[in-house]
Amino acid sequence: IHKAVSYFFMDHMPKDCVPYWDFDFIDGSFEPRDSSASAIAACGLLEMCKYLPEGAENKYLFKNAVEKMMQSLIERCANENEETDCLLTHVTGSKPHSLYVDNCATYGDYFYFEALCRLLKPEFPIIW
Repeated sequence: IHKAVSYFFMDHMPKDCVPYWDFDFIDGSFEPRDSSASAIAACGLLEMCKYLPEGAENKYLFKNAVEKMMQSLIERCANENEETDCLLTHVTGSKPHSLYVDNCATYGDYFYFEALCRLLKPEFPIIW
């Protein structure tokens, strides 16, 4: 089931790999993005890859998707504003409730940093 969820996520990702706040929206929509969703998914995909056998086709697909998502987050969503302390921008908490729309969030920063660590240093122990 986890692989099915992963494929759904990857199949519904916009071309720039930063999902909209809801999968109902497609490329070209002016809806807000949720960069934290990419960071969280990247961590999950990398965790799942640890348990897939070497050479498994889906292991390659998942790692490739993670690399694309992280590259996009770095290029499009990494904070460059020195006046704020966040790492990741364009996080949407709850659009229907107008909460944290196109903003920063601690959980976004956490999973962004964790995904970077997991990608760059797979042996790095992540302690939750």
